[in-house]
Amino acid sequence: MAYFQGQWNKPQAHRASHGQQARLGQAGARKAVAVGIAALTVSSGILAGSLAASSGAAPPDRATGGHAIELAQHDPFSTTTTAPLSTTTTKPVTMTTVAPATTTTTVPTPTMTTVTAQRSAALQNMEGVNIHSSYGTTPYGNFTQTENLLVNLGVEHVRDPLAYNPAFVRSDQYNFYNALKAKGIGVDLIVSPNTSTADLAARLNTVATYFPNAVDALESPNEANVIPGLTDWAAQDDAYVKQLDALAKANPALRNVTVLGPSLANFLALRNSDLGFLSLGNLSSSLDAGNVHLYPGGRLPSVNMDATKAGESLVAPNKPLWVTEAGYHDAVSNPGNFSASDATIATYLPRLFLEWFQRGATRVNIYQLYDQLTDPGNSNYQAHFGLVDNAGNPKPQYYAIQNMNRLLADTGGAFTPGSLTYSISSGSTKVSSVLLEKSDGQFQLFLWQDASVSNYSSGTPVPITVPPTPVTVTFQSPVSSISEYRPSISGAVQATASNTSTFTVNLQGDATALTIQP
Repeated sequence: MAYFQGQWNKPQAHRASHGQQARLGQAGARKAVAVGIAALTVSSGILAGSLAASSGAAPPDRATGGHAIELAQHDPFSTTTTAPLSTTTTKPVTMTTVAPATTTTTVPTPTMTTVTAQRSAALQNMEGVNIHSSYGTTPYGNFTQTENLLVNLGVEHVRDPLAYNPAFVRSDQYNFYNALKAKGIGVDLIVSPNTSTADLAARLNTVATYFPNAVDALESPNEANVIPGLTDWAAQDDAYVKQLDALAKANPALRNVTVLGPSLANFLALRNSDLGFLSLGNLSSSLDAGNVHLYPGGRLPSVNMDATKAGESLVAPNKPLWVTEAGYHDAVSNPGNFSASDATIATYLPRLFLEWFQRGATRVNIYQLYDQLTDPGNSNYQAHFGLVDNAGNPKPQYYAIQNMNRLLADTGGAFTPGSLTYSISSGSTKVSSVLLEKSDGQFQLFLWQDASVSNYSSGTPVPITVPPTPVTVTFQSPVSSISEYRPSISGAVQATASNTSTFTVNLQGDATALTIQP
């Protein structure tokens, strides 16, 4: 992974450089697309922050947004002097004070809307987490503990580099994959850092022989665009994904497994077309899904999402989108590395999932399960991306995802979601929402605002208290029961009501979930 605000390199075992041909469009098309991406990122107010961050400058404070609006003030009072009447009798002059006009700001009455729900299981199925099961000297070497943490977290996917050696079979890792699959957790497999066709074919044969049913996806090279000295990375990526796709489709055990395109270190992909989406070009004929990495760097989860999605659409147009790395680190005593406190990360991660779900992402893998290294002095921020610490103790962000997934969990079979008619009133505050439904008929309405809970302008994160915003949901017909949850705070119910057509929550920086029985 290359961290969003400042490049860093993971162990080379997780890197990949692969021989490919660059597929670039005509110069005019490249220029038009580059202008399009620039217009999108600038208009959405996100590119400037990412560029400032990558150059070492502090990103703008997103709590204030740097967009203060000054309203012109006009004195509504006037004093009028009436001239004396032209008569023989002079009357005193009358001074008249004219009262100001009354100005009323009208908030539009929310309109009832019939919304078709999505399946609750679809959101849970989108979630995954990165692991490194071949790193035996780290906590990942404890397969039993790792499996228990993943199962209790409630995610249904992991992403992991394949451990392979032609001299012997890594049966421990392969058995671990099969054990995860037995618990409902599939593997997105980063196949190989080797450009040799024979090596790639041997690796795929190993997958087909030992754990074919455990694999969700076969992934192309990881962030080749930031490998030092690799100037032909785009050509290598192009050639590699073609080989991977052809070999996988030719293998009866793997032909239906999703082939992912190569991932890019996204902050470079956004700032420089020579290290990004335009250089890679359209690879859609050789892949089943696009692949991006996006790290908000201590800031709002939504930062650069739209620009990243637009960029990846150049590489994999009309293909599903997989976000194979995303997340935050909590080395808050290491200034300048765009960290966030555990409380902030716990607030942001459910929102990150919801923001990507709104944008149609198929998979979002958090980086990563463990704090991979011991670093008590917080001198190495790379060691602090974990949902749990180096000993396996869950952090608040682990519980936030767990709480969310316990709400989403649905053991029922396939069904067609229904609809619900309601309105959301939040005054002048913009509120985002997602409506879900479980197979038992329970609806789940997630509400959140795109608000910062941490100010990083000083180089060290400072908490921001988001004032409560009353948000009222009004249903066309009374519902039998409704319960409020705040997964980032607790797994416990916060409030309930029965036989009601309205319900009000005080929305703050974390996402609120309403479970609704019609």
